Amino acid sequence: MGLYSPLTAPLGVPIYTYRNFPRKEGLTVEQSLAGLRADAFAEIGIQMPNEIVTDCVRLCCTLCLIENNPEIISPDVLADDRAKYEQTGDQKFVDKAHRRGKVGWDVGRHVEVMPHYRRPHMTLVWTGHGRAMPRIVPRKGSVVHREVVEKVPMGWEG
Repeated sequence: MGLYSPLTAPLGVPIYTYRNFPRKEGLTVEQSLAGLRADAFAEIGIQMPNEIVTDCVRLCCTLCLIENNPEIISPDVLADDRAKYEQTGDQKFVDKAHRRGKVGWDVGRHVEVMPHYRRPHMTLVWTGHGRAMPRIVPRKGSVVHREVVEKVPMGWEG
């Protein structure tokens, strides 16, 4: 696994961190990573914290598990064509979005959501010109995914 971190790399030099870990029956990926010893090159160059490496491995494993599952990942299309693409699934809408410079995916768009109440809490918001100034403010409680609550099944009376 190669990692590049422009925040910690001097002059944009890539940071390469490799972890070769065994996959054995009954051993989780995290247990396998935790059992690794430092190799001969561990002290050379910029040091990557193990927490970051573990998070990157988790991300890579998650992406491998999701793969090309159309229930979770679908191509993103232009907003004007979204309804037509949902009905037909025609590739021409994806091609049109790519021609216009929109290349992306919707992750979890069709995953069913549950309504719930978000408690009031303090939150960090970015304010000012260019959203450059952080500020902690209270956030009101609210019902999340209210539209799901409002959908009442009809036509099921005895």
